[in-house]
Amino acid sequence: TVLFADVVVELPVPKELTYSVPDELSSSLGEGCAVMVPLRSGRTRGYIVSLYRDEPMEGVKPLSALIEDIPPLPRELLDSAREVSRHYLYTWGDVLNAAVPIPPARTVKRFNMTRRGEVQLGLNKGDLPHKALHLLHLEGELNLSQLQRRLKQKGIAPLLKDMQKRGWVTAIEKQASPKAIKGKADRSLPPELYTQHELPPQDTTPSIQTKLTEIWEKIKGSAFSEESRPLLLRSASTEEREKIYLLAAGYASGHGKSVIILKPEIAAAHPFIEKLKGIFDGRLFVTHSGLTPAGRWEQWNRAARIDVSIVVGARATALQAVKNLGLIILDEEDDEAYKQEEIPRYHARDVALIRAQTAKCAVILGASVPSMESFHMAAAGKMEYIDLANHEIGFRPEIEIVDLKQTRSRGAISPPLEDFMKETLKKGGQTLLFLNRRGYATFVQCRDCGLVLRCPKCDISLTYHTQFGKAKCRYCQHEESTLLICPAPIPIVSFS
Repeated sequence: TVLFADVVVELPVPKELTYSVPDELSSSLGEGCAVMVPLRSGRTRGYIVSLYRDEPMEGVKPLSALIEDIPPLPRELLDSAREVSRHYLYTWGDVLNAAVPIPPARTVKRFNMTRRGEVQLGLNKGDLPHKALHLLHLEGELNLSQLQRRLKQKGIAPLLKDMQKRGWVTAIEKQASPKAIKGKADRSLPPELYTQHELPPQDTTPSIQTKLTEIWEKIKGSAFSEESRPLLLRSASTEEREKIYLLAAGYASGHGKSVIILKPEIAAAHPFIEKLKGIFDGRLFVTHSGLTPAGRWEQWNRAARIDVSIVVGARATALQAVKNLGLIILDEEDDEAYKQEEIPRYHARDVALIRAQTAKCAVILGASVPSMESFHMAAAGKMEYIDLANHEIGFRPEIEIVDLKQTRSRGAISPPLEDFMKETLKKGGQTLLFLNRRGYATFVQCRDCGLVLRCPKCDISLTYHTQFGKAKCRYCQHEESTLLICPAPIPIVSFS
């Protein structure tokens, strides 16, 4: 029998392709391994989704090579990518292509002997330069490390540079795949730090810590039980939700499980990331659009290779490869930033739910105002729903509504607001006032005839901006200069 591999290629091919496995690769391959395969007149990258033995078949091409730089993808990620492709009507390869970044290409300098070098080789002086020429004559192209290893001589770069100047060798820059970046030593706190009865350190008062423990026990029973459902966590306070996230991440990590945390904007999550660093330093990996391709690859690669990792990122992190996935957290799940606009188009919330179901792991969706879709699933019993409004486990600002009809206010500034502003300024604080309109005036009207300037295209009133001295339409940006004379036509009076 012959060993065959079904491979999903990173091209819009609707099904897996079958290749034979060469004998020299049979002991190195497994499900999820990245390989180079022949396709049409070229080669492309793909992932092995199944291996099996069968009778020899005609016309089946062999695999080209194993890509050692990319760690094998876990089975649950392969299956999740397949389900996502079915859900959004893309190919399996489209989703895997979005899940795995391309390793950054590197160049390596390789040396060749010239004809002038061949002449020098004939002199056979036996010194180090001639030994290097002899090696190049026997083995052809060699890079610096190969030459140093074979000559058993370090620091020969200046020698090779001198040989280049003499015209004995030439150096050619060639592209090479990077070596696998080994993960740093896991310096994080040991897994046994967190057990069912121990909680990560929290910067809270004892009373709040007690309430936090009570609500956490309820959430833990809902999210981490054998028959758990997705958990929808509602709280107007980001601080409250993040306290729960820290507890959940610590619990999962303590039980040997990896955690994926999604945030719509990583730049705004810096304080939360700093808290995570204080607990999971050696296991924490952060991915975002500000990283270079090489930086993103390094974070992805290291997170995929260690047994327990905590990965924080935006929507693309929903497809991050990790070992032993145990928890997915999606904060501000109603945010539109979770929608992927490039192919394959997807919503990170749906991907998280699909992946949690495939991996049989816990998933927590948090929001101050849950999306209509999530709230509907909670109402239908497909999600657990917990509202933290009745649990004071964080700072909540006092909100006072002032009825302007009952106060003698000058414009929009009511007497209570004016008093608070003065008190704040005396203490050296700052006050922010938000106006729910654009421009200086929402319309421009003639006092004599009552004419209001309107957009000729959108038929809405133009907004006056003192900065530009013009009235603008907020829809199509049509603008008009404000006039001291009313543009209304003068009525014609007739006499009989």
